[in-house]
Amino acid sequence: MKRAPFSQLHPAARLGLLLAALVTLTTFNDPAFVAPLAVAAAAVLACRAGRAVAKALPLIVVFVVLSVVMWPPFVKAGTTRFAVAFYAATDVGLRYGLAVGLRAVAMLVAGLGFLAATTPEEFGEGLGAFRLPPPATVTFTLAFRLLPVMFENTQRAMEAQKARGMDFGRGFFAQARHVLPLVVPVFLYSLRSVDQLATALELRGYAARRRPASWPPRRTSAWDWVLPLAGAAVAAAALILRILGFGAALPARI
Repeated sequence: MKRAPFSQLHPAARLGLLLAALVTLTTFNDPAFVAPLAVAAAAVLACRAGRAVAKALPLIVVFVVLSVVMWPPFVKAGTTRFAVAFYAATDVGLRYGLAVGLRAVAMLVAGLGFLAATTPEEFGEGLGAFRLPPPATVTFTLAFRLLPVMFENTQRAMEAQKARGMDFGRGFFAQARHVLPLVVPVFLYSLRSVDQLATALELRGYAARRRPASWPPRRTSAWDWVLPLAGAAVAAAALILRILGFGAALPARI
């Protein structure tokens, strides 16, 4: 099966694009600027995470709505558009809440796209290309691997419950209500896996003082340089625009 264009990039280039996207998204807090960036990040980085995003779409919508509802009481600037009892929402507060929600969703989608296109080994290779020390590279790689392992353990627990006759329902919220009780056993199982992993690393001489061996470096193409540089240029332009006063519903906040 042919790999997606984003998956064909060098891991360091993918990591650079992800960092540039996160910097650009956190620069603005005006929905007029955040919304196009969120769509662009989703289109570029979520090409391999379509199914995951589709499953999480109800949660994404709920998160954006909650952000729009929860942030306005903490923002006093602007004209009051809605007030009842102790709750008051200004136009600036509503815009800021919408921007924060869209920004968080775009980061989630970008992260899912990166996870779908990058293996833990490739992630470690990308960190090594940035000259990180081997202990730091191993630590970040193991942390990167933890999330897919927890998803896999949750899926196994759900399949075991289904084999015992439990009906998880068909809706997203019905399934979420049945999955919540599995959080504690999955977390405990993950802790046991971490302990076993630490023992395995110790047996393989991870704490040895000899220089660790490495794989031959992967060949890079022109796109591995052009795309991260273009992402860095976009992030720099976003920072300049923010300094000049553009894209900020609340200039004093991120």
